[in-house]
Amino acid sequence: MQNKVDLLIIGGGIWGSAIAYYYSSAFPKSNVLVVEQQELNNGATSRAAALLTKVRSNRSLIPLAKETARIIPELELRLDDSLDVKRVGLAQVATDEASVGGLNQLYSIAAEIGEPFMQWETETLHRMAPWLKLDAAVDIGYFPGEAYCDPYRLGSFFARAARLNGVEFNQYCRVNELILERNKIVGILTDQGEIKAKKIVVAAGVWSNVLLEKIGASIPYSPVRSQFWITEPIPDLREDAPIILLPAANAYLRPEGNCLLFGIREQESLAITPESLPVQMNDFVYSADKGFSELAEVIHMLEPFFPGIYDVGIKSYMAGFSGYSPDSMISVGGCAGIENLFVAGGDCGAGIALSGGVGKLMTSLLAGEDPGVDTAAFDPNRFGRFNPGSNSWLEQCAAARSRKKSG
Repeated sequence: MQNKVDLLIIGGGIWGSAIAYYYSSAFPKSNVLVVEQQELNNGATSRAAALLTKVRSNRSLIPLAKETARIIPELELRLDDSLDVKRVGLAQVATDEASVGGLNQLYSIAAEIGEPFMQWETETLHRMAPWLKLDAAVDIGYFPGEAYCDPYRLGSFFARAARLNGVEFNQYCRVNELILERNKIVGILTDQGEIKAKKIVVAAGVWSNVLLEKIGASIPYSPVRSQFWITEPIPDLREDAPIILLPAANAYLRPEGNCLLFGIREQESLAITPESLPVQMNDFVYSADKGFSELAEVIHMLEPFFPGIYDVGIKSYMAGFSGYSPDSMISVGGCAGIENLFVAGGDCGAGIALSGGVGKLMTSLLAGEDPGVDTAAFDPNRFGRFNPGSNSWLEQCAAARSRKKSG
């Protein structure tokens, strides 16, 4: 392992891997090192539903999501491998005044950014998803450019392409401290020794603040539980069925082979302090009974649209932590008052879809170049000083997930 590098990235998840790829592509002569405390892309990345959606009500995130969609074919060509993206489109079902208004807003945004869309009759969606009950549907919007993928494979594609660029990855390397000298970051102390670096990016996901708080810095987020379930095989389930968003149920669904993957956002999400996190995601007890108690609390929201949910078996439960901020916005940029320290975190449940855009954006910021997008909304310092361990802060971050309606 190198002990002195140009750029050191802490965190080998999808954002850290993407930043490594973009930076090494832009600056091929630079020495880039990624350190990861476990396996690459094996934390929150591998536990995502991985919806690759571009048409978003949060306009600030659209350029980042579009960049991810753009870069995937380039990665496939570079690696001579297929990511097998499921380009099935997305159908959003509006059932009341609020969801109709939200859907109309998405139509306008899609037209503005050049993404295709159309209105579907209930019969059209029912042919694609016969298990779905649509009696309450007032409008159905279909966005054919949306997709989903295997999140672990996309993260691995970024890492593999970065390795071809000469990036070094050091797994099972735990960072204990950031080394600060006169308000300037100069390196890190790991369980394998000290590493000096000209610039450092902390992209360690929900673990980032464990390190940052030691030097008086932080990213404005809290770890909030995300969860989804996968059913037993469903007869006649079409693998080309679209992603389905049900804002009235706070739910999303998509095929997972011949099974159905679905998530329902609970009304009171679980948020914890960064210090409560285990080193490995698998070591946290997300549910005492493999998600059945959690499902019992929210299943009534899905039942009007999927009456068969009570009859189909549940094959598996997946949970992890995503970083949510009170304003549901990511944080990408420099740390105020600390030279050469940058952060990328608070994915707000959109980490996979935004990964390519975050890699490109961070590369521009590291180089001191104009990123071509307004970064004010992503400023890690936008909340000023806050206490990430306070009950008030945890409640605000949990509420941001609970009110999320998009994919």
